[in-house]
Amino acid sequence: MSREKKKTMYVPDEEILAYNKAKNEAEAQVEADNALVNNEEPATEPIVSVDEAVVLEDTETPANDIVPSVTVSDSNSVKKANIFVRIFKKIFPVRSDDRKTVIIKIAAIFAAIALIVSGTYLAVYFGDLSVQDGKIENVRNNYELNRDDYTRNEDNQFSKFDSLKAINPDIIGWISISNTEVNNPVFQTDNNQFYVDHDMDKAYNSYGALFLDYRCKIDPKALTRNQIIYGHNMRYGAMFGTLDEYRSIDFYKKNPLIQFDSLYEQRQYKIFAIMVVNDAEDDTFGYTYSAYRTDFTNDDDFMSWVQHSRDRSLFDTTVDVNTEDEIITLSTCCYDYENARFVILGRLVRDGESAEVDTATAAANSDVIYSKQYYEKKRLPIPKLESSDAVSSEETKKENTSK
Repeated sequence: MSREKKKTMYVPDEEILAYNKAKNEAEAQVEADNALVNNEEPATEPIVSVDEAVVLEDTETPANDIVPSVTVSDSNSVKKANIFVRIFKKIFPVRSDDRKTVIIKIAAIFAAIALIVSGTYLAVYFGDLSVQDGKIENVRNNYELNRDDYTRNEDNQFSKFDSLKAINPDIIGWISISNTEVNNPVFQTDNNQFYVDHDMDKAYNSYGALFLDYRCKIDPKALTRNQIIYGHNMRYGAMFGTLDEYRSIDFYKKNPLIQFDSLYEQRQYKIFAIMVVNDAEDDTFGYTYSAYRTDFTNDDDFMSWVQHSRDRSLFDTTVDVNTEDEIITLSTCCYDYENARFVILGRLVRDGESAEVDTATAAANSDVIYSKQYYEKKRLPIPKLESSDAVSSEETKKENTSK
């Protein structure tokens, strides 16, 4: 009788199984740690103990049912985190950086911020410029077609403004100056803030629009004696950006007139003073001066203001002013000192008077009066005015009345 050999399965005792399992897990952990340090993925092959191997031999698992190891996923997350940390350390100062490195990093950060800010500013600036130029060009073409039309509508206003009023009812006139970019509509609302940063369509625009002081009235029945028009001093000549040309006496001599047609009247003004003044009142020389007065208590008050304006003018002009005259003031910002304004004053061409201006004898003012801020900025002593330097309002009145 033949003997049949019995098949037996070797099963290690429990102590050997526990020892092998612990050893395998420890080796796997060391390998995973080394992979993380070297930014490598740890071995993805699952660690199987001896007793688990026995089970796997008797169990078939289809290849497409294998689920990626959790260890691999965790490793990828850690790897991404490490990349972020390295980028952060290269850009921002950390404790391990020496002083020179810290300074370089800080400088680079500020440079990047400045680049972003300036890039954003330029994008907005040129974007607003493009929009503004397009709108103004369309309105100019519209106005030019009817500029010389002085027929009136039922409100006794010039009909040439009707189409522009349909676009924006705030329009009150049109201003133009030869050989400058000033050829624009003028608007007015109930404050002096809105058109600082809104265009003719009332849309936000950093270039704003030219606007008349809210205190002024253009109706001939209640006309304000000093019509004040504001505008930004923008680069590339937009708004009042070309008024700076009047710092040159030669430019003044060739362009001494301002044309301002309101809804009611066609008007020309002869420029008699060009100044750099404060945006607020100035009492440096014992007289409280402001270029932004709209009304005056009496003729003496008006003539005194006119003389103080002449004292502050960059040029001595030959244009006279009397108690019956009406004034226009153009104001824009300038950078001679903080809160400085460049201001041009003109008086209305009188009925029957020629619009021609004799500028041959106009000359630079040798003793211009500036504000206290100007002398402080230039570190100059404030001059003391001689009594003969100031012409009294009564003397000015008599002088102009006799002309």
